[in-house]
Amino acid sequence: SCTNVLTAGQTYYLVIDANPTPTCHPTYSLNLSMNSCSGMPTAGTAVASPSANCGPFTTTLSLTGTTSGCGITYEWFYSNLAAGTYTSIAASSSSSTQTFAVTGTTYFKAVVTCGASSATTAVITASIDPNSVGTGAVNVTMPYSSGAQTTCGAVNDVTSTNVANVCGSTNYYTGEDVVYIFTPTVTATFNATLTSSGSYTGLMLYNGCPTGTGSCVVNNQSSTGTKTLVAATASCTTGATVTAGNTYYLVLDSYASPSCNAYSIVMDATPIVTSTVVPCNLNYTAASTTFSFETFTGTALPTTDDVLFNTYISLGFPFCFDGQSYSGGYVASNSAFVFDAVPCNPNISTATYAAGGVSTGYSITGAAPINGTSVPRNAVLAPWHDINPASTATVAASKIQYQVTGVSPNRKAVISWEEIPMYSSACQTVAASRASSQIKIFEIDGSIEIHVKNKQVCSTWNGGYAILGIQNYNGTIYTPPVNATAHNFPTQWSMTNTAYKYTSPCSSTGACLTVLPINFKEFHGDNIDGINTVWWSTALEENVMYFVVERSQDGINFTDIGTVTADNRASSYTFKDYGAPKGIINYYRVRSVETNGKTISTNIVSINGSSDDLLMTWPIYPNPAKTEFNVRLSSKKQGNATIIVSNIYGSKVIEQQEKLSVGVEVFSVNTEKLSRGVYFIEIQNDLNEPITKQKLVIE
Repeated sequence: SCTNVLTAGQTYYLVIDANPTPTCHPTYSLNLSMNSCSGMPTAGTAVASPSANCGPFTTTLSLTGTTSGCGITYEWFYSNLAAGTYTSIAASSSSSTQTFAVTGTTYFKAVVTCGASSATTAVITASIDPNSVGTGAVNVTMPYSSGAQTTCGAVNDVTSTNVANVCGSTNYYTGEDVVYIFTPTVTATFNATLTSSGSYTGLMLYNGCPTGTGSCVVNNQSSTGTKTLVAATASCTTGATVTAGNTYYLVLDSYASPSCNAYSIVMDATPIVTSTVVPCNLNYTAASTTFSFETFTGTALPTTDDVLFNTYISLGFPFCFDGQSYSGGYVASNSAFVFDAVPCNPNISTATYAAGGVSTGYSITGAAPINGTSVPRNAVLAPWHDINPASTATVAASKIQYQVTGVSPNRKAVISWEEIPMYSSACQTVAASRASSQIKIFEIDGSIEIHVKNKQVCSTWNGGYAILGIQNYNGTIYTPPVNATAHNFPTQWSMTNTAYKYTSPCSSTGACLTVLPINFKEFHGDNIDGINTVWWSTALEENVMYFVVERSQDGINFTDIGTVTADNRASSYTFKDYGAPKGIINYYRVRSVETNGKTISTNIVSINGSSDDLLMTWPIYPNPAKTEFNVRLSSKKQGNATIIVSNIYGSKVIEQQEKLSVGVEVFSVNTEKLSRGVYFIEIQNDLNEPITKQKLVIE
């Protein structure tokens, strides 16, 4: 190596001196020599490391087998074409290494110089290759099903240190990994379901190269090997959207222990069809109609105050409300009908979704539309005011009931509040103040009628306020029967023997944003003899391979539960769900799968699988759990419930008794003493009958 490098032609002075004492050295010796390279240097072999990545990256350029020593200099050059003009990366240097930011296929060579002689290496390349994410890289198209696989032998190529953005926890980047690569041809909703008997697995979806500049779309990481991948937002869960033309990477990885797992994975990307229909924006036409208060004996609802009643009202037909298709909803004790919640948009106040037995509140503190008070959204208000069916002032005529009559396409649902006392004690005993009204929902044209037999002002409570009309899914639009103030806060108003009809342009033209796709003619479901059953029929089938029936417990995250072979002609189909969880509301939809991979889904129908007094209104949560989990139960009467936790061997490890009140309650179960693993939760009613069984993972 060179100690000092001298430049030819320059004069140098070597000074020999000493400290003041001694001032001189009587004897010394000095050896001077100059060493420099000579002859033709050896260029050696150029190396780029790494030479490829799935996105933009920095490579390190180096030489092996090259000449080194005093006087040797190195200079690196690059070009976008192998035979193109090469540009120097930096000035020549005594260092043989260099770095370069690769944004596309790039060609490199190095020039090694000794005096007037130089040698040039062979050209090498560094490139962006979508498949260069390790041993377990698999290119797929949607839909895709892997069958039985294993990550063993796939090598730990994607780590928390080489990814641009860690998607979730770094712990799930330490095992051997498999990466699935796909480029959707249409913008779609992406779903992935991983099934594995292993543990501590993670699914991480990237838009773009994970070891390049790719961004995290969504992840699902937990101790259980089985999971569904969906995108999480601040307050809700929705499907992950993938954009046409972008390349996505689904990384399947795990903890360092176990370093690998056996698995199978199913993926699909359901196209997002942009409707040409202009959303309704609650653009209903309201007009007076003939008053007709129907007399009937229907299904009676309990006398509970300020709640959505436990019984889910199945209309028996898909109904288009404000451009969305619904199969039913809930009756509010304060005189309203609330359609199912739209995901991410609670119906009551700012955080409560429509469900049997939930508390609605009663206060009216501002004019509709209003988002943040008790006035329900996605609802028909008939009117919304503080009446009290639980009052001791009720009489024989006081009742809340509903019925569905007629046959397709002329079915009609009627919800009726009759002779219900006001909440205020000053008005409860006044017979003339009792409220009576009905809501009528028509299949034939999607219209809604509100018939008010009697509504008086009770000014001594809640300001005497009441709101009549319809309100959209997020509380931003209110359509009154007359004008924005006549039957709205803060007007005090009364009404007798008056009716209004709401006609929707969306429904009347058959243009419902989530109405059945063109090849589906009808889709509905019901609980028949204790079995959840769905029916659908098609007006057209062409190149359809089969239909997939999907079930959900929250109306958002769906799991495939069965397939039905397509007839490829206009047909009718039936599917019975013998495995439906009992004691809860289940949501269903059907997806057709064509030979070219295209899928089309129906609207969602909900089926209440139980007529019991005790109902579980939401899956256990959180799941996986750490120190506790919660159970949300809805009861139509006072009583008791038993929560039983069993291990995988069937041994009971926790038994917790709870006293029930009428309505919805949340009960917590402490799991701090349980070891990590899989457990089974059973909820029993007063008669020790199981109403539901669910699986829980303890982390």
